[in-house]
Amino acid sequence: PRGTDARRGDRLAEATTRVDATTIALAATTGGTTVSVVARPRVVIVTTGDELRDAGDPLDGPGDANRLRDGNGPMLRSTLERLGAEVAWTKRVGDDLEATRRAIEEGVDAADLCITVGGVSAGALDLVPAAAAELGLEPVQRGVRVQPGRPLSWWSRNGRLGLVGLPGNPVSALVCAHLFVRPWIESTLGLDPASAWTPRILSSTVATNRHRPACRPSRFSIDATGRALVEVATWSGSGDLPHLAGTHGIARMPSGVTEVPEGTLVPTLDW
Repeated sequence: PRGTDARRGDRLAEATTRVDATTIALAATTGGTTVSVVARPRVVIVTTGDELRDAGDPLDGPGDANRLRDGNGPMLRSTLERLGAEVAWTKRVGDDLEATRRAIEEGVDAADLCITVGGVSAGALDLVPAAAAELGLEPVQRGVRVQPGRPLSWWSRNGRLGLVGLPGNPVSALVCAHLFVRPWIESTLGLDPASAWTPRILSSTVATNRHRPACRPSRFSIDATGRALVEVATWSGSGDLPHLAGTHGIARMPSGVTEVPEGTLVPTLDW
């Protein structure tokens, strides 16, 4: 983990308190006087956009027809904590370059990884790339060949990953968090990211994207014969949050084809 020796020591000390009692008992009875632990990676989340409001906002004021409650921040916090990260804090900033720059600077200084949500496309109010440039962060990748989530970008600081810019649409944000942030968390914890993927059988033919691999929110089940099945939800676009309701994870469809037939074995990833 990046940071001062004191901060690293504090985090490692905190991690040791999370070793469960059974592990400690087994170590003691087998003569183990020390237990190796891994500190959870520390992240911050910055959601962007003038249109965002708190979850409790009634949205009944002037102009509120063009605003929405921020669901991405709570969604990503829950996701990343469940995957093993420590979320230090979340913050929301409007479409203001100075505020965006300041929030990112605070994030990269306070955590192992700063994650922004929104502001990475090509519009006039997509300010994350400009803020990263002002901070001297080194661009690593702008855009990915995947659907949803094409605008995803990331930057490094001092040769290490420091900032990830997730797309603002909720389906894109969640999918990209699992595709790109999750492997970083798992690697940091000493896990093998590839082992999280499970092959399942398509229960019906799926239309897909010929130009990019498509990662579709899906439902998983076991049929009467014990086969692991995947039902891909009807694709309604990356901005359709209700599209995620009742899904269990992602099914990855290959590019270069217009449909994937029923009965095909495809890789899946649980939320």
